[in-house]
Amino acid sequence: MKKVALITTAAAALAATPVLAKDTEAYAGPIFGWDHVRISTDGGSDSRDGFVYGGVIGVQTKIGGAGVVGLEGEITGSSAKERVEFTDGTFMELKAGRDLFIGARAGVMVTETTQLYAKAGYTNARFTYREGVIDGVSASIGNNFGGYRIGAGVEQTVSERIRLRGEYRFSDYGNLTYAGYDLGASGQRHQILVGATYAF
Repeated sequence: MKKVALITTAAAALAATPVLAKDTEAYAGPIFGWDHVRISTDGGSDSRDGFVYGGVIGVQTKIGGAGVVGLEGEITGSSAKERVEFTDGTFMELKAGRDLFIGARAGVMVTETTQLYAKAGYTNARFTYREGVIDGVSASIGNNFGGYRIGAGVEQTVSERIRLRGEYRFSDYGNLTYAGYDLGASGQRHQILVGATYAF
């Protein structure tokens, strides 16, 4: 969390600098794509695919002739879910929920309209476990897991304020714990997203 605070402070100071104000812009837009969640234990691993959807908001500043640095935040949801139904009429289910991200982003303009970029930061995802009777009584518990995310992508300018992007990213939540207890598992996810942003 200290690293996240330092990144946030630095980006805010950069955006507020009068000399750079003319080269600084804010942007926001929708993102969506493929979500692949994997849970690993000493006995093996299991994974599920789903649809990820949400939005991104950020601020960026031009540096040098072709460089860009900034800060991005995201909130997304996912349809990734694993459900097992048993012959005795019961079931168990694990579902991915909301995911929050904040981090730094840096890019370079390889042409006048095409930017290659990389990003890194903190991610916090929620997963919910539910079990019970099929079409009957059930109980669930949810927990938030923090980790890091790294990614890379390409952004294409289509007008003065509108840009399209495609991005791959990897998130690692480390060893999963609940109420202070190690669950004996680790969590990761791979995502491929597309989106559009509008610059203010």
